[in-house]
Amino acid sequence: MTSSTRKKSKHFASSQPKTRRKDTPKLYRPSGSIPFPDVRGKVLADAYLVAESDLNCITLCFDDNTELVVDIEPCLQFTADYSDWKTGNQRVIKRWPRVRGD
Repeated sequence: MTSSTRKKSKHFASSQPKTRRKDTPKLYRPSGSIPFPDVRGKVLADAYLVAESDLNCITLCFDDNTELVVDIEPCLQFTADYSDWKTGNQRVIKRWPRVRGD
């Protein structure tokens, strides 16, 4: 049996270090936060905020024609930051102005 036709042993395969896939980022999730596992990995096609007297929500539209709508109580104030955490430290890329509900 030549080395090219020899199968790798189970021992050899299991001795390889297990590494996380490069495209799976480590997520930061504060304690007490609510995860939405149904939308993890989906591709975001659009996102928008509606702040009107009768409707306050954030809508995340995905490229598979699904959406996640987060309703916000009108007594809250809303701010948004878009940040890069690649280095492990937050770097704010963009900050939007405060929106106050009625």
